[in-house]
Amino acid sequence: TPAQANPLGTVVLLNASNFDSLTKTGIWFIKFFAPWCTHCQKLAPTWEELGHELQYKVNIGKVDCTADSGLCQRFKVQGYPTLKLLQSPNDIIEYKGSRQLSSLRDFAEKAADARVLDITVTDLDRIKKMDDVLFIYLYDDNTPFSILETIKGLSRSFFSVKFYSSKDPNLTAQLKIVKLPALVVLKDELQKNYPSVSLDSFLSRDIIKNWIQSEKYPLVPAMDSENYEDILGGDRLVVLGVFRSFEGTQIKAKKSLKNIAKLYYQQIKERGGSEDGRSVIFAWLDGTRWSDYINGVYGLNKKDLPAVIIADPQSNKYYDTSRSGDKINLIDQEQLLESIHDAKKGYLVGKSTMGFIEKTFRDMFSYGEHAQKTIIEHPIVSLIILSLIVGVVYRYCIVPQVRDVRDYEKGIGSKVE
Repeated sequence: TPAQANPLGTVVLLNASNFDSLTKTGIWFIKFFAPWCTHCQKLAPTWEELGHELQYKVNIGKVDCTADSGLCQRFKVQGYPTLKLLQSPNDIIEYKGSRQLSSLRDFAEKAADARVLDITVTDLDRIKKMDDVLFIYLYDDNTPFSILETIKGLSRSFFSVKFYSSKDPNLTAQLKIVKLPALVVLKDELQKNYPSVSLDSFLSRDIIKNWIQSEKYPLVPAMDSENYEDILGGDRLVVLGVFRSFEGTQIKAKKSLKNIAKLYYQQIKERGGSEDGRSVIFAWLDGTRWSDYINGVYGLNKKDLPAVIIADPQSNKYYDTSRSGDKINLIDQEQLLESIHDAKKGYLVGKSTMGFIEKTFRDMFSYGEHAQKTIIEHPIVSLIILSLIVGVVYRYCIVPQVRDVRDYEKGIGSKVE
């Protein structure tokens, strides 16, 4: 029970001998660290304070990877500190957000409070007003109980959104569901149904999980340090609005981008649900708070805002002009929708999001076989080139520490660690 979690309000040192026995019950938020790591040292007092603030709520632990390397290999720790939330052996979430105390606390508390609430049709309007994104699992007395348990387990993995369940036939009818079980997501007056063709579609936890992962964000989410990897990861195109912090300007720009997103998804619906190629996600970014990031990656300055670009993270490119060469903007909805289509088809001219050094190494490794032949045929020249490369690596990759994307974030106080 929640009262049994973290009874002393302290951080527990976990090791190979006690890890499995202690973490088999309750929720654990664990820091994997190395004593010599500068970022770990900076996080240490915050982590101790987190243990105190989450007394009776969430267990807080730490693992010294220099003393228990086997544990860190088991949990695929590749850098320090690594923060992971363990809810069960199958539910492990790596935390990649801000390391400020308030953010860490909110993350852990949401995980502890995650649950699937039972509703009826009379609750629908109320919860739609409360939640930007909500999932509803619909079933009846003939549905295997194990599916509901799967949904409950997934609700703990996706605790940033709300999950509900219902056996109310009136709610099933209102959502126009003709076959049970069913799982729907509602966001911004749009409804999407989990693509199930039979009961077997609900027996694969991983397939359901992947669908929830793809649908968990609002129609146009705000991109920040906690979700940038989700939004910019994978093979999706990202239609990214970059806006000023001024409230009036930002609200108007977000509304314009949201209307374009609704038009895009309406077109998909009219085509029978097909995205006509690569999938797309819409998002927005506070260009004032992330001014260094938008300048370094997209070449945008404050005077350029509001702006909209189509990012293609898979190829490290972005598009800011239409096929005719005009600047992509939020005012011309038809132009932006056409540009999304053209980006899918490869008709647009992209700009690189990579810096000079990154592009040099990408190009170098893309010609692997040619380089190998050159080394064999011209060993002296290759030695000179290799020396230059080592110098570049030392200057740009070893001397300065690699900057986390969070380092771009501007808020109260210093950079997020």
